[in-house]
Amino acid sequence: MKKTNLIIIIMLTIINCSAQQIISTNTVWNGNIFLSQKVIVQPGVTLTIDSGTIIYTGYIDVNSDNIGDVELVVNGKLVVNGNLGCNKVKFMPFLQTTNKKHWTGITIRSNVTNDSINGLELYNADTALSIYSNTSITSVNIQNFGSYGICFKPINSNTKL
Repeated sequence: MKKTNLIIIIMLTIINCSAQQIISTNTVWNGNIFLSQKVIVQPGVTLTIDSGTIIYTGYIDVNSDNIGDVELVVNGKLVVNGNLGCNKVKFMPFLQTTNKKHWTGITIRSNVTNDSINGLELYNADTALSIYSNTSITSVNIQNFGSYGICFKPINSNTKL
């Protein structure tokens, strides 16, 4: 009986780890948020993150590449409303760690909106911000990253950085 329960728990964990959360309607995050999987914001949808929000990231590495699989992928619009002072928006590990690749990071892929990031702190992401779009960035603090802090990638051959 105990062995069967353990197998069921492991199977549910694997299913949960490989799942994705899709945001398909305009959404506001505030307070404390816990991410345990990839979150994808669909095209035409806005994710707004209120001042003072803390997003905790879990460590899940399904593909065993030593980079956490938790990621925020924005194909719509991202608005981070952190204050420049003490009420910044924070993405950080749920448990304290020195792993610089605890989670993948934030990828912004929209090429039709103007994303806005104000007052943001990012901790322990492999590539904290990968930006493929027109994005306004003010007061961003990135600490303990793995590969890159901010990686700007052209949308097309006409994009100028």
